[in-house]
Amino acid sequence: MNNPLSKRSDDAPIIHQSEESLREWCWKKNQDCMNAKFPHWLYVSRDKDTNRAICKARSGSDALDVLKLLDGWYPDFKGWDQDRLDSEFRILRHAARMGMPESEWPSRSRRIARAPMNAAA
Repeated sequence: MNNPLSKRSDDAPIIHQSEESLREWCWKKNQDCMNAKFPHWLYVSRDKDTNRAICKARSGSDALDVLKLLDGWYPDFKGWDQDRLDSEFRILRHAARMGMPESEWPSRSRRIARAPMNAAA
């Protein structure tokens, strides 16, 4: 399978782009990957040293977890305690949100599952 991200184009990210423009770029590439059934998810994060917006990637099963989250799945890893599951949910939700423009998030986030109310029981 060809990597849809390997295609060079004029819209390749520039180091000094704004966070929102990087999110738009990631979203375009994420849509290309989803259409090609290629398990890869790009998202914007802040560099811990410079506080600059940078692109990060999840691939394989890690990317599939983000995509499943967008389809309403809540992480249910066998043997994990609820605090750890909640933490993973927050990480996945953040990666999902930062992999698309803010304008896309409201409609997409409606499908994301909510943490179970009786999870501690």
